[in-house]
Amino acid sequence: MLHTQPLTTVQAQRLRAYLAAAAAATNEPDAPTPLAEAPTIDALVAHPGVSADLLNGLDVAVAALLHAGATLKQLGELGYGARHLARTPAVASQLVGKFGATSTAVAVLRNPQDAVDLSGSHLAVKTLRVSTKTLLEACQGDRASAIEVVRRLMAHDAEERAALDPNGNGAPSGIAQLRAKLRVGVLHGVGVATLARLGLDGAQLYTHFGISIDDLASALGVDVKDLEPLGVYERGQ
Repeated sequence: MLHTQPLTTVQAQRLRAYLAAAAAATNEPDAPTPLAEAPTIDALVAHPGVSADLLNGLDVAVAALLHAGATLKQLGELGYGARHLARTPAVASQLVGKFGATSTAVAVLRNPQDAVDLSGSHLAVKTLRVSTKTLLEACQGDRASAIEVVRRLMAHDAEERAALDPNGNGAPSGIAQLRAKLRVGVLHGVGVATLARLGLDGAQLYTHFGISIDDLASALGVDVKDLEPLGVYERGQ
């Protein structure tokens, strides 16, 4: 049976004291009802002064909230999202273990900033099994966010390739094959249509990432002639 108390006695005391001081400072007549001495998850979620950042400041572990029965929806209402998962990949692993990768990814990828935040952690992206296409679609047409997502993913990709051959002196055939697969790039599987909707045309991709026409076609797994929606045309046309 799950415990109903997500906070230790000391954490609850400190939280109540902080909320009381905050309410006194605002001097508002309609201040929320003070928390009980041993607040439940429902009480934490319902109180407007309680947030993920505040709970983190009190060293309240997400694992404790989960053990107390917190749902994915409740964690989202408290403010646990992509930023927290990227900053602490162990939290991503805990949520995936409890709710599954797909449900967790859907819950935390709600806007362009979420996509940018999550793409900052290679481990969190792998734990949630989120594709580049999913991250870019979460950018909701915001080109600046999409560019930052691709930049961060490419940085992770470069680090992974460097780790396979840190001295650049060549590698055994098995590792060389893996490096070749990595060179396909983070754009593999994204699709021309997704890039076009984001306004990431051939010129943008070359300017920001130095991706040539042939490399872009290879990364997307298409022929050069299929890149016309991105403003790229076969030579001689």
